[in-house]
Amino acid sequence: MSIPSVEVVSKWKRAHVLDYLNSKKDELDLDAKHIQVIEDQEIAGSGFLELNAEKLMQVGLKLRPAVAIAKLVKEIKGEEQECERKRKAKEELTNTAPNKRKWIVNSAITREERPIYYYVDPTEQNRPLFELIRRGEFVALHGPRASGKSTRVLQLQDQLNKKGFVCIYASFEHVEVTEDKNKFWMTLGTALFRNARENEISILEINSAEDFLKAFQRDQWEKRNIVLLFDKFDELYSATDAVLSSCLKTLRGIKGDKGAFAIHSVVAIGPFSILYLNPSELNTSPFNVKEPLQTPNFTLEQTQALYKAFMEEERITIDPEVIDDIYMQTNGHAGLVCLCGRAIYRRLMKKFVKGHLNYDTWQHFTIHFLGDEILDYSTFIRMKDTLLKGDTDTNNAVKFIQSDFLVNNDPVYVVETKRHLAKFLTAEGVLVSGKNSGTFKISSPLVHWLVFQRIIPQVFPTSPKVEVPRHSTTGALDILNALKLVVCVFDQETIKSCNSFKLAHVLVDNVNNRKVPRESVYDVELYRIMSNWLRRFTVTGQWHLKYRASGHNNYKYVDIVISKSDHPTIVFELLATATKKELKEHYERALLYNKKLSADETWIIHFTCEENAISKPCWPTDTQLRKGLRVIFFWHNLDFTKIKIITCWWDVNNNTKYISDVEELMV
Repeated sequence: MSIPSVEVVSKWKRAHVLDYLNSKKDELDLDAKHIQVIEDQEIAGSGFLELNAEKLMQVGLKLRPAVAIAKLVKEIKGEEQECERKRKAKEELTNTAPNKRKWIVNSAITREERPIYYYVDPTEQNRPLFELIRRGEFVALHGPRASGKSTRVLQLQDQLNKKGFVCIYASFEHVEVTEDKNKFWMTLGTALFRNARENEISILEINSAEDFLKAFQRDQWEKRNIVLLFDKFDELYSATDAVLSSCLKTLRGIKGDKGAFAIHSVVAIGPFSILYLNPSELNTSPFNVKEPLQTPNFTLEQTQALYKAFMEEERITIDPEVIDDIYMQTNGHAGLVCLCGRAIYRRLMKKFVKGHLNYDTWQHFTIHFLGDEILDYSTFIRMKDTLLKGDTDTNNAVKFIQSDFLVNNDPVYVVETKRHLAKFLTAEGVLVSGKNSGTFKISSPLVHWLVFQRIIPQVFPTSPKVEVPRHSTTGALDILNALKLVVCVFDQETIKSCNSFKLAHVLVDNVNNRKVPRESVYDVELYRIMSNWLRRFTVTGQWHLKYRASGHNNYKYVDIVISKSDHPTIVFELLATATKKELKEHYERALLYNKKLSADETWIIHFTCEENAISKPCWPTDTQLRKGLRVIFFWHNLDFTKIKIITCWWDVNNNTKYISDVEELMV
């Protein structure tokens, strides 16, 4: 009997449903008693279409017949998302006309879909994981969300199957973890049943931990070795204590008596937090958390290969610097690399000149529009929503990012008392663990951008309690007076933080090599307050700029750009306790930025703790000042309780250098 349509089934009477199930008895291995349950429930066509395995078990069916009937309903409805994607993939593959591949951002790529999406074959990078499984380890595979973990595991299944292993995949997002233990094991059994091969499903009737152990007894599987792949394992963080304990104790018991079971290896897949998933009464995890395996990001070569395929299929060219920038900004994170590709396809293809994407066009897009693309990406939406919860613990975590990580590009060692914050942020994808034990760093420049520009200013919305000062004649921002007000509300604890210092190469308090705040400390504070205060302006932090100097391409982040359609563009370039040599280099470079960005005002802002910075300042040359360079020195003591300011620019009205008097600000 052929599969009827939804429209036909929805009109069936109860007798039609029973007739159809009887015609499928042999195919589905149903008994009369199973069909009797449907008859007793008086189910007609429309009700039949609403059935799933859970509902069928609630009315008395065992797992196997319940799943068999539920699969039949899904087949009729044709609505299961994964089945629909596979069907479309097969259709595209069988189409006589060649189809261009697509960018997929936030879903696992199945075997059927590999030819229709831009795909990096992880076989080579899977070798360490494959070897651990071959040795029979219980492995914790962790990585940020959308970093390609599930796609990697699906490819691994093919590798393992070719070597004679029996792989059964189950996602814990389909497992009930918040109720009693039996419900957990029953729904886990359903998930395993759903993904088991036809010749394996008869033994997977699981309603308890004891059933799970019986299902995988060695004598049930002859000489076959089972590999269980448990995806979304972090769902167990929502589990009751009884469910978590039952699950991990059962797996621990199997690991301790492997000769009695066919389970050769178990792979738990999820974010960093799965390494710390352990009930209090269980001393050790069943997984080897001392040597966990982190999902590797794409390499530069893999990123280049993806975009080469994209260019060939679309018959376009992209500047190599664009692809290098994508890799650098994403740190090779699979989802973000593909998101950039999708953004180019959706947003920039129409702006190509003769089929070519140049670096300047890409740069403009990343500054003005890529952020919106990122914030529409489910992984970042979740990250942003989590960090903006506003509770004390989350705000402490955000403060921790601000003080320890936004100001450091290198891995940071985290003391034990703050390790819980680092683990939380790593689980959310903000941080990644470093190579050395106890070290962490920001996961990518794009994540740095998200936290720097969209999180910190909202969580800590400080600003001066006065109107933004403007010039009376033009109505333009009075930057000098605005900066005086902003610096006075800098957070003293952030400025003094011991995790954001560098060694000064000038005298500070009559001593060489004193620890002083880094440039990034002032940058974060200045951006945080300016973006909250200048609500009607676009305040952009870390403006990525390419310029040519000495015959070479150079890349630089301009610290802050303030812009508005009807207002002069203002550029800030920051320094922190710089030497005279560093100041002179910045003066020269700032003029290049000024020209490249068509800035109307370019300000060099030097925050310094040097003894003689105010009394013997190092100013630009008159030529540089005539070109529009403006300089402010903010001197402060190490406690940030005293601040002095002196400024210099070219007075065009009197055609002379203007140097202000030293002014002490009230903190």
